[in-house]
Amino acid sequence: MRTFFALLLCPAIVWAQKTPDDLESEIVLTEEQVQQPVFLKFDARGRLWVAEYRSYPEPAGTEMRSRDRYWRAVYDKLPSPPGHPDYHPGKDKITIHEDTNGDGNYDQHSTFLDQLNLATSFEFGPEGVYVLQPPYLLYYADKDHDDKPDGKPEVLLEGFGIEDTHALVSSLTWGPDGWLCGSQGSTVSSKIKIPGSDQPSIDRIGQLMWRYHPTRKVYEVFAEGGGNLWSCEFDSKGRLFSGHNGSTPGSYYLPGAYYAKTFRKHGEFSNAYVYGHLPSIDHPGWKRLSTNIAIYEGGQLPKRFKGSLLWANTLLHKVGASTLTSAGLNFRSEYLDPLLSGDAPLFRPVYIEPGPDGAIYVADWRDKQVNHMKNHEGQINKSDGRIYRVRKKGVKEFQPLPFNKLSTSELVEKLRNSNRWTRESARRILWNRQDRNELIRPLLKSKNPQDVLESLWALDRNEAEAKDILMDQRHHEDPHVRTWVLRLLFDSYRGSWFKEDIGKLFTTMNDASVEYEAQLLFELRRHAISSENFWNILGNLRLDDEDLSLSPSLQLYWWAIESRVIEDPEKAAELLGVTQNGPTTKKLLCYLARRLIAENTQRHAQACLSLYKKTAHPIQAPPPQESQIAHQASLTKSVSLALTPDSIIPDELARLLVQSGNNSLALKIKLNDSNAIAEGISLLKNPKASPSKLLEIIPVISSPQAESLFLNLTNHRDPEVARAAINALFSYSAPQTGMTLVKRFNSFPRSLQDLVANLLTSRPEWAKTWLEAIQSGDIASSHLTPLIRENLPQALRKTLPVESEDNFKKEIVRISNILKTTSGNPQTGRKLYLERCASCHFLYNEGGQIGPDLTAYQRNSISDLLLAIVNPAAEIREGFQTITVTTKDQQTLSGFLTNQNEHSLTIRPLGGKDHLIERRQITSQKTSNTSLMPSGLLSDLSEQQLRDLFTYLGTSQPLNLKK
Repeated sequence: MRTFFALLLCPAIVWAQKTPDDLESEIVLTEEQVQQPVFLKFDARGRLWVAEYRSYPEPAGTEMRSRDRYWRAVYDKLPSPPGHPDYHPGKDKITIHEDTNGDGNYDQHSTFLDQLNLATSFEFGPEGVYVLQPPYLLYYADKDHDDKPDGKPEVLLEGFGIEDTHALVSSLTWGPDGWLCGSQGSTVSSKIKIPGSDQPSIDRIGQLMWRYHPTRKVYEVFAEGGGNLWSCEFDSKGRLFSGHNGSTPGSYYLPGAYYAKTFRKHGEFSNAYVYGHLPSIDHPGWKRLSTNIAIYEGGQLPKRFKGSLLWANTLLHKVGASTLTSAGLNFRSEYLDPLLSGDAPLFRPVYIEPGPDGAIYVADWRDKQVNHMKNHEGQINKSDGRIYRVRKKGVKEFQPLPFNKLSTSELVEKLRNSNRWTRESARRILWNRQDRNELIRPLLKSKNPQDVLESLWALDRNEAEAKDILMDQRHHEDPHVRTWVLRLLFDSYRGSWFKEDIGKLFTTMNDASVEYEAQLLFELRRHAISSENFWNILGNLRLDDEDLSLSPSLQLYWWAIESRVIEDPEKAAELLGVTQNGPTTKKLLCYLARRLIAENTQRHAQACLSLYKKTAHPIQAPPPQESQIAHQASLTKSVSLALTPDSIIPDELARLLVQSGNNSLALKIKLNDSNAIAEGISLLKNPKASPSKLLEIIPVISSPQAESLFLNLTNHRDPEVARAAINALFSYSAPQTGMTLVKRFNSFPRSLQDLVANLLTSRPEWAKTWLEAIQSGDIASSHLTPLIRENLPQALRKTLPVESEDNFKKEIVRISNILKTTSGNPQTGRKLYLERCASCHFLYNEGGQIGPDLTAYQRNSISDLLLAIVNPAAEIREGFQTITVTTKDQQTLSGFLTNQNEHSLTIRPLGGKDHLIERRQITSQKTSNTSLMPSGLLSDLSEQQLRDLFTYLGTSQPLNLKK
């Protein structure tokens, strides 16, 4: 182990740095040249560019309205982009450092951009620079290459969240195929829009990898999950990795995959039906390992580092290395020597980058502590920062070639270089050379698979012959080449190629690698492939290979199947019902059964029944094998996981589930088991019955003697039990029930009053009693929603007070002024949300499914929120029109139409559950654009309660709740 000494700012202080004996390190930039370095990259001339994160931790021009205990902040507004009249300049810079004479010293320094505001990274374009400055991806043109922007930037993307400024989107880099890629940290959100596009935003919460195609103007989420990501690293095979501030080095990201994360803190996946996730890189346990990673393929360091995973451990003051060994669809790593470590608390490596010379360059944040909370409190030194170089001992200085001045043939030759940086730099220049394809062709015949890969990535796929070149390589002996041929074909020729050539994929099935099949499964999910081709291709994949290392993860199969379950439930059931009965198929059958029930329609429930009968029943002589019994139990358990009190379950399926060991009392009641019904009635009478048991049985009991019991339970201490009992009373009509509910109305929690109002107005006699109480002043008129008013008989409607548009406007102004004063408490606001909004609206995996899902709603716009809440009838979102039906027994039900067929309608009223109504019972039916939502939701809240509620509504991630 070698030690070298570096003078700190104070000459009396000497700090020892350690490297292995065959390596050496040196400072190449100090605080005089860089401060707060957070990202490094070398341009085609070999110059070192640095992003200096001097504005951290607060975005300029904003005020924090609130924060949670993990310091995720809600700001009063989003920063405007540079060049906008409202832009507030920050302190960030992008600086350039050049070694003009090849002696290893950076002797010329300049600034490309300053006054940036939380700029985390950048990437070089053909005639400019891409800059990632959340909430924006910007492009600064520099057509004359004078290292000065030609003007204000173009905004390419907008909507990256800024809640946590040590977890912002970062690490902008080119993928080998011409997509710009980056990572998003764990404690921010994103609502990505492309300016000028009419497409809806792409909304996500938490950590993910993403990509953007600059010429096609397309943004995509590449994969979800992981830790607090701060890397975007492609290896020589084009595989994507990221570090994540965890106990392993990071994750290897397959396209379209979902990876482990802390769900309680960071939120759920965007798809609720993934039923599992992939692991991070397998590594011996460490408390914390990496923040940022790089894969070393530079050719200079000693042999043991070839292909290794290098990582910056900010907390432990070191840059380390681990082996990286392929293991199916993941990697294993083992600890190697540290490249660089320091025994002083100031050394804080945050970013590492291999250079043109094959050395490793390290950005040192340099601070005694890197606690994000303490940084917000002002405990941060913004004047520090260094860049180190770690290289093989005794290596001579290196003078990089100016790649931008090389001819096309010289650049093509550079694609064969052993240093990945050289190949990547040549490729970036080649992408803009129109004559490259003809010169690349000879390289496609190379016996070195890496040469072929580099050629495919550099290919101009807009030329007519490019598709034929790719098709010629689909049988290549190297699995990475075959995988990339598939990916490039789908990315570049997603139109006619589907119809003309997709059948040719079958010819490569028998010798497909796991990477190839993983890519194919992803492409099947994301493209509009015909149903016939989709299921034929999926049926040809190896679901149950005896050697599990030859089969992609069953999760990848499931994600592909799940993408078509809604439109093709029978096809999905048929595929898995006829395939071999191996372990993967059995697990997929369990996933499929669970997903079919979760969809909660008659069609999907029948498909589940068919699947269940084929694969789990009947069990006939000879006696079933132990494995068959185990599979039957697993299938039953999976179906049971998706069951809710409101689940649509065919009687035959319920019977089979009970026979298979599901001892649910609710299922037995559904089957009219007299003993079960008697047990259920006893539970309704029992004041000590558990809420969970009551919630299970209330929706399925329809006995006449239950009406009075349900009425009693509307006062239950558990609000969800009370809600279930109120919903159950929609099936009854005794006059005494209505009178009792009117008397109790004001004692119901605010979260239940809207549901009770809908119940009371569903029966003419009850409605009359309720309206009399309103007219007498015993019940507030604010409970009269516009839809209730519309559906009342004309004689009753005339007696009601008229709502004024002027009153709505005055209320909006009043609340707006209150919200401009001080911030609120999001924890308290959440409680108010659950009380007043959650019965209908879904937010962060909490709430009902009656109104629009608020998770993806533009909740940072106070004016839009206020209009929607104060005057809900002002605008009805598409898809949320209401339907009102009247039945033969004079019941009126209004709500959203959730399902229908030739025999029945299913309506979901305000605050309630789905009600199935047979068409033969309906006497009248009409649709309306009138809102179900009441207009007086905020009228009785104090000023502080209003601040608390809107602060919570303005959050962009779920709160971290102590369990």
